Amino acid sequence: MLGVESGRSAFVDSHGCWRGGYVPAYLRAYPFYLVETAQDKHVVAVDESSAALQADAYIGQALFTADDKPTPQLQKVIDFLGQVARNRALTDRACRSLDEAGVLEPWPLELDIGNQPWRFSGLYRVSEKQLNALEGAALHALRDTGALGVAYAQLLSTGQKSRLEAFARARENEQRLPESESVFTEPDLEERIDWDSLDFDEGYEG
Repeated sequence: MLGVESGRSAFVDSHGCWRGGYVPAYLRAYPFYLVETAQDKHVVAVDESSAALQADAYIGQALFTADDKPTPQLQKVIDFLGQVARNRALTDRACRSLDEAGVLEPWPLELDIGNQPWRFSGLYRVSEKQLNALEGAALHALRDTGALGVAYAQLLSTGQKSRLEAFARARENEQRLPESESVFTEPDLEERIDWDSLDFDEGYEG
């Protein structure tokens, strides 16, 4: 979950820069991404509107060789996207195992962002109580499908709620601030600065 409003990520600032620490794999691969075909296969697609693509042959790197084969650079992207797809399949399998084990529960998430709380429905989380109640055989089954690690990762990830709230508040404040407005033009700036405590000569060598 990267935001609270449709079409606007709290992890991207008003200048289009990523403010989170970890960059998700699908963003690292941009402008390339996978498209699933009707035959349950994937093809590599590209966002042609991306500024990362250059039509000038003297700028950037070629994607295909003279005989229409992927260049080494493009092959690295293809291999990376293939690994992303395999990891996604493993995650889907793990989530199905958690659901079958009965350890998923509705998550009525509430975020404190503005003057009133934001409430979200349709989310699910791992029930730590139900997970701890599982017996050995059930736990082994979750371990064998990789679901046990996913369960604990989800439980730990709930601690990122405060980070999402902070990013969402920052994004909201950026939207309210006119692009041309600067902190130096705020009318009450002088009231918030202790001018007597400033030493303009400190550290200056003439």
